[in-house]
Amino acid sequence: MSVLSPAVIQSFIAPVEVTENRIYIIGSWEHSIPMTFHYLRLDPEYTCHLRLDNWKQIVDTKVVSFCMDWTIINNRPIVEIKIIGKDIERFKQIIEESSDKIHKILNDKQRQQAIYQLYLCQH
Repeated sequence: MSVLSPAVIQSFIAPVEVTENRIYIIGSWEHSIPMTFHYLRLDPEYTCHLRLDNWKQIVDTKVVSFCMDWTIINNRPIVEIKIIGKDIERFKQIIEESSDKIHKILNDKQRQQAIYQLYLCQH
């Protein structure tokens, strides 16, 4: 008999600086505990959330789902990448190697302007 284990969601966050014309990642990626549904709905420190992209990528012969969000938590703008899987160190390496892709997503003109406008509303 086989046993199915529940999906494990890994979360990695990095602080960002939001300017009128560009968004910069200003710190390193850190593994974090994914936000719970309760936290997302009720915590007053979680004030803004925008889904930026979803993609699938082959990681060591497996297709792995990624999603990228921009959020404001504790008046601090961050980028969060969530991945379904267990290999924390491998995923962190992939994220660090994907810097160009991540910056391209952040600075797509429409996304960047949406983030900037939301950021202004929070400050």
